[in-house]
Amino acid sequence: MSPTLEEVVEAFCAELRRGVTPNIETLAAQHPAYADTLRRLLPTLLTMDDFAQEASGLPQAIELPLPMMLGREFRLVSEVGQGGMGAVFEAVQLPLERRCAVKVLARHLAAEPRHREAFIREARVMGSLHHPNIVKVFSAGETPEYAYYAMEFIQGKTLEHNPPLGAHQLADFALQVAQALAYAHQCGVIHCDIKPSNLLLEHGTRLLISDFGLARLGETQGAALPNYTGGTRAYMAPECIDTHAFTPLSDQYAFGVTFLELAQQLPTLPPDLAAILSVCTALEASHRYRDLNEVASDLRRFLAGEPVSVRTASRYRRLRLWMRRHPMATASALLLTLGLPLFTAMLAYSHQQTCRALEEAEYNLNIADTALACTFEHLGRSEPSRQSATLLEVLRPYYQDILHRRNAPVERLAEADTILANMSLQTGDYATAVTAFQHRSELIDTPLTANQLAAAPALAGETEAAITLYQNVAQMAAISP
Repeated sequence: MSPTLEEVVEAFCAELRRGVTPNIETLAAQHPAYADTLRRLLPTLLTMDDFAQEASGLPQAIELPLPMMLGREFRLVSEVGQGGMGAVFEAVQLPLERRCAVKVLARHLAAEPRHREAFIREARVMGSLHHPNIVKVFSAGETPEYAYYAMEFIQGKTLEHNPPLGAHQLADFALQVAQALAYAHQCGVIHCDIKPSNLLLEHGTRLLISDFGLARLGETQGAALPNYTGGTRAYMAPECIDTHAFTPLSDQYAFGVTFLELAQQLPTLPPDLAAILSVCTALEASHRYRDLNEVASDLRRFLAGEPVSVRTASRYRRLRLWMRRHPMATASALLLTLGLPLFTAMLAYSHQQTCRALEEAEYNLNIADTALACTFEHLGRSEPSRQSATLLEVLRPYYQDILHRRNAPVERLAEADTILANMSLQTGDYATAVTAFQHRSELIDTPLTANQLAAAPALAGETEAAITLYQNVAQMAAISP
């Protein structure tokens, strides 16, 4: 479906706002139905102060001799980019011999106080933020003809030209941006123009937010400013289009649209990740996450293979995610029980078909009892590990049920609890150790058992609980015959 004239003009304006001037004749050739109108209208847009362009359709170049000096501190080396507001140069900060990038405001704009003040304000905003995913500003300065500021030189391109290669990388990039935006919001800064072209990718892994030229500070957050146009309309939250009342939630919306747009280039988008971005782009601001910290938390859960807060996880899905997070424990269980799927099927069959012949049920219980007993005994003699302790913790309820059905001596389950408790202690999982010792104490209550139970919270740093348990041990010892 062909775009409307309004859509073509809006796309043209969006390109101007990010510092790129499309060629008018090229646009006219691409849209012959609007060619005459475009040739009349677009040059007028280019003459407006907001875009600071020449009517020729080409960006107004900054004519700086290279190499040249800006003040006494920077020597420009080469131009790396140019837009409607000015140009960016690779430079050397002479006192430190440090490679950096210098953004220079166009001379005709630097002659106007409002443009010069806005440019210096952008440098101050960026200079006040110190985060690994926000471009760092080193210094700023002015000459009679120019205004400029120096920032770290990023060897890379924007996400607009380097989209993520998969869902995991998309989530990793999104997490970096979410963390940086959350930090900026805590500092009272709203970016107002998050989009792929303002996200720089360094070395294919590190993402940095740039271009704070439209940012709003704490004193204007949520306030409607009639003359404030904000960022790019395609990424703008619905509540900002008419009121221009930008808030951290409108940054969250632009963030969500940005990564949904990048996700369109992937073959598939995992449901959990799609749910996160869907909440970020809710039309009602109150239906989005409370802040970017919550977005970052859900992205971490997704990357760790855990259920996210905005999508209900069934018991089956939780088990599948657990197996994905603990492949070694899953593999160990398969090996130790000579095929965990078969063992689980036999156990389920035993529980669900108890109405069948007693001999068959007893046979199945005997097999399950033997397999679990061997598992606990084998892992108890093996090198302690967190994976083994987790496996035993998962199997214990099944073992308890089987021993109860067989009227087995309580000492057998107490021995399994001892193995689990000792392994948890040796791997630093004191909470699991306390639970296992409590189970053992409920089965066999002796001073030795109570003393072991008290030792676990002591190691975990729960001093008061440990003291209370040690006092109970002393009382038991005092009344023992």
